[in-house]
Formats: sequence, C-alpha cells, structure tokens
Amino acid sequence: GSAQPRNSIYLNSIAVGLERFGKNIIVGCMDSSLHCYTTKV
Repeated sequence: GSAQPRNSIYLNSIAVGLERFGKNIIVGCMDSSLHCYTTKV
C-alpha cells in the first residue's frame, strides 16, 4: 500500500476526456457534462 492517502471521484457518466490546467483537472463525460477538480491542498 501507499503511505499517502488516495483520492477518488465518482462520475454520473463514462469519462471520455481528461485535461490538466495548472492545478485543475477537467473531466469531460459522455453525457456532455464537464467536471472541474482542483489539486490544491
């Protein structure tokens, strides 16, 4: 196992695209939705 905690996200639809902009992660899904997550701590 890893000493650091792992994070996970749950999406309503299958992810079809993933892009990282700086400290943000943008996920595009099959239902035409976009989700933005930040990696800031």
